[in-house]
This record gives sequence, C-alpha cells and structure tokens, in this order.
Amino acid sequence: MSGSSQSTQVKKIDVFAINKYVFALYKKYFWAIVIVGIVDTIPQVENYFLSSADPTDRVQFPLEFVLANVLGILITAVTTSTLLWFLDHREHGKKLTLWLAFKQASPYILLIFLASIFVSIISIIGLLFLIVPGIILSIMFSQVVPFMILKKQKIKEAVSSSISLTKGNRWALFRAYGQIWVLGIMLFVLTEPLHSQFANMFVVISYIESIFLGTLGILVTYAIWHFLHSEHHKDVS
Repeated sequence: MSGSSQSTQVKKIDVFAINKYVFALYKKYFWAIVIVGIVDTIPQVENYFLSSADPTDRVQFPLEFVLANVLGILITAVTTSTLLWFLDHREHGKKLTLWLAFKQASPYILLIFLASIFVSIISIIGLLFLIVPGIILSIMFSQVVPFMILKKQKIKEAVSSSISLTKGNRWALFRAYGQIWVLGIMLFVLTEPLHSQFANMFVVISYIESIFLGTLGILVTYAIWHFLHSEHHKDVS
C-alpha cells in the first residue's frame, strides 16, 4: 500500500471504548472533576435566582440575563481549558494539580472564550435553518478547544484541524455526544415530578445533575481527542 493511501485512511473510533475511557477518567480524577463541575455550575445558580424573580422585575433587568449568559460562556471556557489541560498532562504522566493546570491554561482562556462564542453562533445558525446542519456543525467543531489548548493553535487553524480530524467519524461522534443529550432528557423526566412536591430537593438534584453532565461533556470531548488524535497520527506517520 502506498504512503498516500495510508495518509488518507481513516480509522473508525469505538464509542464503547470512549465510554470505557470516560469512566476510567472519572475513577482516577473524581474529586478534581467534581471541583471543576462545581465551578462550571456557578452561572446556573445565578440564573436560578434570576428566574425565581418576579416576572415584572425581570423586564427591568434584562442586562443581568445577558451578563449571566456571557459569564456562563466565560466560566465554561475556564473550566474546559483547565480540565483538558489537567487530564492531558496527568494522562501523560506529569504531576499537576488542578490549580497549576488553571494557571498554565489561563493564557489561552480569552481566545477559547471567543472561539466558544464563534462556534455557538455558527451552530445556532445551522439549527435555525435545519436541525441536522446545526448538529453536524457542532460535531465538526467539537475538537476546536482541544486543538487550541493542547496544540496552542489559533481559532482559524483549530477550526480547520477539528473539521479534518473529525472527518469520517462524525456518526460515531454523534452517538458519543448524543448519549449525553439522551441522559440529560432521561434525568429531567425522572426528576421533574419532584419539582412540584419537593422544590428544595429538586434544586439540589438538578445542581448535582448539572455538575455531572457538564463535566461529562468535557470528559467525552477529551476522550474523543485522545482516540482521534492518536489514530490520526498513526495514519499520517
């Protein structure tokens, strides 16, 4: 087989292997992941108090809702960057605390924040026209942040790299991320009856769910990066 045919060959990733790796990451770094999840849910707590306000008051401070959403994107950029940096270095045998991971990843947070806004806008535009294009775009851009934080690429280069890296595996990636969406819906259906009868308990359970689902998305993204990136370099070597 010629070198050119080897370089274009795409190896398929196994969703089961991704799930198994995510579970292993949870076991190895449970408390670090929980801490990141707690930080990641700060905007949700703020949104809860804002949404609990009198509807007539809400009209008077729409700016707070805008700022809460911007804060949410910023904090997600912080938590995603920190956890990706932490996981990648620890998985490569380097001693690293979560705080040190945050400090080392902090120079890239602003760019990742801007990239997150860009990717969100493009994906939303795709969803507005048809659901499928929006989902496809989200999958194509799913590795933008790992390329920016772990390979120190700029936004344009990271977008191109993510599109190239995910090519040929987008159905598998849809199933990998789709599990999170399905799990979120199932948890909502199961806990929604508690909302009317046990409001305080519902808030606590929803908060725990958010910690779990938020970090699960980051772990799945890293697991996909781990498998796709390693397979990619095996093919092109």
